[in-house]
Amino acid sequence: MAEEGEWSANANDALNIGLVRPTDAGLKAIATFNPRFTYPIFGNEEQIFGYKGLKINLRYSANDMRPHVQITSKEKFKAIGDTEPTDIRAVLQEHLPTIAFSSVKDFEASVQKTTKEWKPPGELHTSFETQDGTYEIRKGSLTDPAIHQLITRVEIFVPLFIEGGSYIARDPQAADPWKVPEDAARWTVFLLYRKQPVADDAAQSPYTFVGYSTIYRFFYFQAPSPPASPAADWELPKGDFEITDLPCRTRLSQFVILPPFQGKGIGARLYKSIFEHYLANPLAMELTVEDPNEAFDDMRDLSDLTYLKTVPEFAQVRINTDINVPDDSSKAVPRDIVDSDLLDKLRRKTKIAPRQFARLVEMHTMSQLPASVQPSFGVDKKAKPTRAEAHQYRLWRMFAKQRVYRQNKDILGQIDLPERREKLNEALGSVELDPVGIIESPRLRSLVRDDSISPLHDFPPPLIDLPASIQFRHSINTSSSTDLEPESAESVTMADPFEVRMRFSSQLQHLNATVVSHQKAAAYAMKYKDMDEDLHSCILEQLERSNMNTRANIMFCIEHIMDMAKKENHLNYITMVQRDIIRIVDAVAPENASGAANVRVVRLVLQCLENKGHIENQVVVQIEEVLKDRETTAHDAGLSSPVQGDQDLGDMPPSQTIPKPGRPSAPGLDKRQIEQRIEEDRERHKRLREDIWAIRDRDAEIDRLWEETSDLGEDDHTMGREEFLAREAAVAQQCPHYTPRDLDDLYGRKDHNGASGRGHGNGTSH
Repeated sequence: MAEEGEWSANANDALNIGLVRPTDAGLKAIATFNPRFTYPIFGNEEQIFGYKGLKINLRYSANDMRPHVQITSKEKFKAIGDTEPTDIRAVLQEHLPTIAFSSVKDFEASVQKTTKEWKPPGELHTSFETQDGTYEIRKGSLTDPAIHQLITRVEIFVPLFIEGGSYIARDPQAADPWKVPEDAARWTVFLLYRKQPVADDAAQSPYTFVGYSTIYRFFYFQAPSPPASPAADWELPKGDFEITDLPCRTRLSQFVILPPFQGKGIGARLYKSIFEHYLANPLAMELTVEDPNEAFDDMRDLSDLTYLKTVPEFAQVRINTDINVPDDSSKAVPRDIVDSDLLDKLRRKTKIAPRQFARLVEMHTMSQLPASVQPSFGVDKKAKPTRAEAHQYRLWRMFAKQRVYRQNKDILGQIDLPERREKLNEALGSVELDPVGIIESPRLRSLVRDDSISPLHDFPPPLIDLPASIQFRHSINTSSSTDLEPESAESVTMADPFEVRMRFSSQLQHLNATVVSHQKAAAYAMKYKDMDEDLHSCILEQLERSNMNTRANIMFCIEHIMDMAKKENHLNYITMVQRDIIRIVDAVAPENASGAANVRVVRLVLQCLENKGHIENQVVVQIEEVLKDRETTAHDAGLSSPVQGDQDLGDMPPSQTIPKPGRPSAPGLDKRQIEQRIEEDRERHKRLREDIWAIRDRDAEIDRLWEETSDLGEDDHTMGREEFLAREAAVAQQCPHYTPRDLDDLYGRKDHNGASGRGHGNGTSH
């Protein structure tokens, strides 16, 4: 069988997306780009099997975004049994409307028919001018058929550019997944178009699709205080009412700017327009964002801070330096370091979500710290802080710690108090230096010097009273992953190390037997590989504090992490596992009875790591000697089938059987943990059975047979001679002219006298 790699193509590279316009000579591509993610469509490996020279061209009409898919390849794999090439068309049909699979002729004819009278759906919300043209933001409801049609066409950009993004305009589980969803009235869509006349053809539509954002309305319950007493004649309202007439909490769900228009501050303009719209809407009580990434947070921070600087009351927000800090750490920390009543009124007035507002206040109060205590890398020599300045800085740290603790209280609550304080101090260090670290990016420095691409040139003046570190961070990094160059989005962001550790620890705690959960945790570890030492320490901590099942899952996850690390040539993870392999094995399968059931898990993973070259054979052999001793503990503790049958049970009936004296008791496992382990082992065994038939390279099958074959012995020689004689007899029976001498001649053997025998058909007379 041919090598699998020969027939596999990277889906990110194979899928090319383009925007096209009509010309006299045919369609002309005005922009082309590749997706950032394809695992939601083609699987976690982002590989497409069965093609050589594969190209998937997904073209869009630049204005109405009618799609067309064209799939070409130099060679296609011929199916062998159940092994067959990926049905790309069938896969994409789940993500694109039927019109995307029409003929090339129909698509080109449709694009040619679009005239300058064509306008985007929805009502004109606002417009703004930039150096490359006029941009229009249009607003409408998902109940509008034209808007729903447009969203179904472009919604594939969500999983392609937003990690973990999902669809809103379709329900794959419904009988008709493309119909308007039942909650469409709750969705508001903001469309962003560039309006620029085509220079060489005035008859064409001047509109080009740039991006869009979707907003969902939640009902916002406002409890009256004090509760109003109903009048005697009050009755329940009758009839239907519009959801848009109720107070709501609005949630920004999707935010997409196509790559050709990223890096120009267009995303910040769209966000600013959406924020101002709901700020002026009396029924909108709060504007939240659904699971924002780090880059979007940067854009949001600058936009929100810029707005808050225009609110007069916000200037009154400052650290209350009159508060005395108790020297005894066991005493309660003062709560009103910043006026809580003022903050609550401001937050409700500005309609900013509580967590986001707390971060903004933290940045604002940080900007008020004296230069002697402002967080920095310490390159410039600072003056020694006065007693009052040190006191102000200490209060600010307490204020920031309160926010970090509230944000992670579920995880921190499980940690002992001394370790909790240590973790909070570590987190606070990253909170201080996060804005400073981002300015080290060369790309950011170049953007700082280039005023022509300032993302907020129509916003109020820069926040000159912010420290330089925050100014650098927010004057540049003002876009989500959809408003930055895809290849530079990760390089210009720096996540909070404490938050990264907490999220990774949570992923490790919730691992199960599925490959998807392990690959997800491994992908997260590689995403933040700059923090590899911190994440490796998380693995060790979770191994030492988790239950038996979680330790087994983490052991399997380590293999996935090492595989990805080798694939991306980031060998630090592999080196650290090699260094701590003894500690890892002791944690997964300790000497006591609690780890005996994990001996097989450790042995299986070590064998895989040895086969892949991650761990040397000598290390595995040494560990195996230790595992053999610990494996017997499983029998002694009652964790495996008895080795000596019923001898351990004596003559007692099963209901009265008790362990023999001196036999260690099994670890205390509740029923839920036992059932969970049974299910997870069943899932793993299922994968192992599937793996039996996998042939990864040319020699894999013969290697497997060689390992399964016993050593050559006397019985094998006897059997070989018997088979040989039986074969000679069979051959002789096929032709009556054969004699033993003829057989010797046939096989080129010498007779006992040293003469060569004569072969059949060599002129011998009969």
